[in-house]
Amino acid sequence: MGPVTLGLLALWVAMLPFEPDFVWFSPGPVDLRTSQVLGLVVVASYLAGRARSRSWGPVPDLPRVPRLIRVAAPLLAILLLVSPLWSGGRGEAALAAGFPIGLGLALAVVVAGTVRGPRETVILTRVLALTVVVAALVGLWAMASGGEVLLTSWLRGAPTRLGTDPRLTRPFPHANIAAVFLAAGLSAVVAAVPASGTRSRGGRWRGAASSVPAPGFGAGTRSRIRLPAVVAMAVAVVTVAAALTYSRPVLILPVVALVVAARIAPAERWWVMTGVFTLVTLMMVVVDPHWRTRILHPGNDGLYAVSIGVPDELVMDGAPVTARVSITNRGADRWATGGDPSVQLGIRWQSPDGGEEFATETHPLPVPIPPGATVDVSVPLVAPVAAGDYAAVWDLVVDREVWFAESTGSRFVTAVRVDADRVPPGGGAAVPTPRRRAEVSRPRIWREALAVWASRPLRGVGTGNFGAVASVRMGPGHQRVAHAHDLVLESLADWGVPGGLLLPLLVLSTVASMVVAALRREVASRHVWIVAAAVVLTGWSLVEWILPFTATGGLFWLVGGLWWSVDRRGAEVAGG
Repeated sequence: MGPVTLGLLALWVAMLPFEPDFVWFSPGPVDLRTSQVLGLVVVASYLAGRARSRSWGPVPDLPRVPRLIRVAAPLLAILLLVSPLWSGGRGEAALAAGFPIGLGLALAVVVAGTVRGPRETVILTRVLALTVVVAALVGLWAMASGGEVLLTSWLRGAPTRLGTDPRLTRPFPHANIAAVFLAAGLSAVVAAVPASGTRSRGGRWRGAASSVPAPGFGAGTRSRIRLPAVVAMAVAVVTVAAALTYSRPVLILPVVALVVAARIAPAERWWVMTGVFTLVTLMMVVVDPHWRTRILHPGNDGLYAVSIGVPDELVMDGAPVTARVSITNRGADRWATGGDPSVQLGIRWQSPDGGEEFATETHPLPVPIPPGATVDVSVPLVAPVAAGDYAAVWDLVVDREVWFAESTGSRFVTAVRVDADRVPPGGGAAVPTPRRRAEVSRPRIWREALAVWASRPLRGVGTGNFGAVASVRMGPGHQRVAHAHDLVLESLADWGVPGGLLLPLLVLSTVASMVVAALRREVASRHVWIVAAAVVLTGWSLVEWILPFTATGGLFWLVGGLWWSVDRRGAEVAGG
């Protein structure tokens, strides 16, 4: 178990944000990527160490894991194994979705069994802190360069955009995943260095009213480090990166986490870093128009706000017709005419009632349009449809994919009568454009999760199968749903009752033990950041399903394993 397993664990932690798309091999429906292969190696190393020591029972120098955890964790593992059997023809998908969760649970057990004292905790804390800072710098660099730098295209996913501008995504597959990881890992950055003050041999603050051990590392040392500028800069960098994900929970959850940490261990650094995070975030919210739009327009309609003055009616035959329209930018972005991304004027040829769509076409804007500006455009049209009555629905579209009306709900319509059946060869600027499916809001997804659970309340639909079932229920006109955006609802929909209560029970019991330990001042300084990270992860799990993703799922199991390794019977406080 010793240094080899600890080193492999540290390497696994360092790899969390950097999940390449390369698949090493695929046993059945499971695709094994780098982090999963490394995770399996970590588990194998741990098991080999236990076998060599010939000890499979409780290790004397390890804390006693609460009975509830010891019962619920094996039951969850069994549930993951049997879930494919009752998933209604979706067994392979359930097996593929259950594997990373089962591996994460195993890694949490390995962390709890490997971390036996301050040294292991400090090593993993500092590796995670360095990983968080490097991931933030890579993300900022990629965002400044337009989406890809160096080998980031080798990683999973693609850059995420908000309106026409990029969100901080890299090196993560999506902006929300970046936000969760950076916000939860921020406390590890704060905890990775000694704080200000002087420490005595016992590990307590000299002259401090609190009996909480000093945050410095190493027994019997003295530290007079005054909040190094490099630490404040690291916190500021991570804060900027997290804010540029434009994920709204990042405004409050890290602040709550840092305040909780400061209350548990009332040291200067935690309050100072809380202030740094709050100040930097507020400055970005005030300065950045995207943040103002995100706050004032939860549906992002402020990013895509447009007014288009269009003709009321047009009569068309085989000859081209020039339509004159005026476009006013009422959003927060400057609409570019070319490059990546580009904004174009689009037309959807629909039935008069809008129930059917026959064709789409796009036309470049003559000039870039800044916010608040109006541009007149002359559009040459040749009807790409047969004779009949139609509605030409005008809209703007980003990269021939993201239609503004999908966010704003606005419709600018010209009634068109087509008198000729023939479309002259080469007589139009029509370009086929895929119709973007309607976005699905979180409240709608939550309602669907309850409905899916109600359809199979005892067994559920199988691990990770809620998204597929919900997408079929809502029909092809909506975007595909990936997950329930809530840990409890996803668990119930996938596993039913009582199986779906196991994972929430694990999480709630772990968090409850943190709260109790914090109230009793039984949390050593090296464990304070674990509580802070748990606050972020638990809060975010109410609006996201974070387990399937390497970065957030791995951090989730790391935090749980570290907390299970903590002995809260008094020895930690005495030992610092």
